[in-house]
Amino acid sequence: MRMNLYSAEILGSHGTMMAYVTAPTTRAAIDFIKDHEKTSRRRVTRISVTRVDDQMPEQESGGLGQLLRHGPTGFASRHPTIGWFIHGQVHPEVQLFSVQRDRAQPRFVLAPNADVAMAIEFWSKPTEAPQTKYAKVALATSLTDRQKHEIEELIEFGVIGMLAWDEKRGWSVT
Repeated sequence: MRMNLYSAEILGSHGTMMAYVTAPTTRAAIDFIKDHEKTSRRRVTRISVTRVDDQMPEQESGGLGQLLRHGPTGFASRHPTIGWFIHGQVHPEVQLFSVQRDRAQPRFVLAPNADVAMAIEFWSKPTEAPQTKYAKVALATSLTDRQKHEIEELIEFGVIGMLAWDEKRGWSVT
């Protein structure tokens, strides 16, 4: 069954959230959101959805066609490096991963799981960088107190991507 991509605004006891949903129809998208919010035990006062896949600029549609042809109903996100993917929550629960290849410096990635972390890290490297077959992926634990404090907000909002730390500005996500 062919899916469509909807932009959703969900207003409820938890505030207003924006999300993308893949579903075959507008009604199915709304029902999916209602079921998710009911399961999460959150009260929803308003849901509005707008179909957006037919208006998506080509440069933002990476992998979307395949996802809509073969993917399930669910929440969707787009990362500029790896394209569109489906996840089970409005904002996927993310973790901070440290990815280290050979003897290189570890690179930090926010992702819902190790597979997505590896994909983001792999595709974010310059093409001239040497490719290795082995990478160590682990939950990052060697952060300073300031880094830990500042990363909590990014984790709370489900931001996904490569991280860079700057002493003056803090974390930035690409």
